Amino acid sequence: MSDRPEPPVVPVVKVDWYRSLTGWYPLARSLPLAWRSTWLIPALVGVLLTNQAWELGGQLFSEPVAYWGSIGPQDFDVRNTLNTGYLGVWRQWLTPFSNVMGTGAYNGGTWSWTKAATISFGSICSLLIWSAIGGWIARRSVVELGTRSTEEWGATWKVVRSRWISFTLALLSPLFIILTLLSGVWVIGAIAKLGTIGATISAILMIPALLLLFPITRVAMNWALGLPLLFSAVATEKKADGFEGFSRGFAYISQAPVPMLIAVAIAHIISLVGETALYYGIATTWSFIAGTYVWGAGTANTESLGLLTSEKMPIWMIAGNNAAFYLSRAFCFSFFFTASTAIYLIMRNTVDQTDIDEVDLLETVPPQELPEAKTSETKTAESKTADPKPAPTTSESSPAQEGNPPTSTDAST
Repeated sequence: MSDRPEPPVVPVVKVDWYRSLTGWYPLARSLPLAWRSTWLIPALVGVLLTNQAWELGGQLFSEPVAYWGSIGPQDFDVRNTLNTGYLGVWRQWLTPFSNVMGTGAYNGGTWSWTKAATISFGSICSLLIWSAIGGWIARRSVVELGTRSTEEWGATWKVVRSRWISFTLALLSPLFIILTLLSGVWVIGAIAKLGTIGATISAILMIPALLLLFPITRVAMNWALGLPLLFSAVATEKKADGFEGFSRGFAYISQAPVPMLIAVAIAHIISLVGETALYYGIATTWSFIAGTYVWGAGTANTESLGLLTSEKMPIWMIAGNNAAFYLSRAFCFSFFFTASTAIYLIMRNTVDQTDIDEVDLLETVPPQELPEAKTSETKTAESKTADPKPAPTTSESSPAQEGNPPTSTDAST
């Protein structure tokens, strides 16, 4: 036996950088996900549908409203960093409500039923559209970023279909609260139509009504600041509803505002880089495609084919000329929901100490039933139903037929 001491056992420690960085790595992974065609195409459909919804609202109520839905995507300008990228989409979500300050009595403007109807119609259509499309992108993003796996299309569709109402309520429930509080103010304003007495009563009632500034402002700020996290909360948590999505969004921001600000700043910088690269990449590629086509068709036939005049330009040329513009805008929305999912995982890990891979996943394999436990009664029933042992037949030979002497009890005598 050797007297040499055994070498010490050194434990091998592996650092999981995916978790050690508190989820910041998933935020960087949001860019390649948002570039995917399965993310970009739904976002492009959402942008076009939202644009048409606002135009339809202006035609129905004869009150066009110059909001982002009615004027279409904004002009691409890298220098105007607040109107593009992650923050640009965040602002566009709040754009239908930003002009409300310009309709107050202090600047001579008044509200009208047609304008209110246009804003309500466009906003509700936008929420319904993006509750489905944004929920789809958020669900696929949370599975990719949280578990580093790809969810089946059918499973994603099942989750979005079952939680579509929750996505919508997460956005509408705060607005319903605000409208309920404002309805009392509207009634007070209607009293002022009753003449001098009505105006006096209305002025008196508006004094305590000023206290509504605090709850309305709080609800509006909770909704506006927690807007990016609403979809992700409903898409991530198990059996999440609209109220949970709204409450989680504001709770995480209020408890960890610094990580939220850092995450939003990083997401905005990444979105600007991604949007710029996608825009110029598609524009350059289309220039090569269009130039090659014109070269093959011949310069003399360019005018006859309508490639230089907008009146005769074929639809494929129109689509190609606008591809970089609209796809860059679609990327901003695609990245908004993808990066918001990554930010939600970061905030949940920071506040609740929950691992980023804890995501509600649907079971793709149906559970198998356990075999029935056997009791004494089932055992007795099985023994009775069992086949009896067959008796020997007459064809079998006896010991006497085989030549063996028969045995007897008194053979010894």
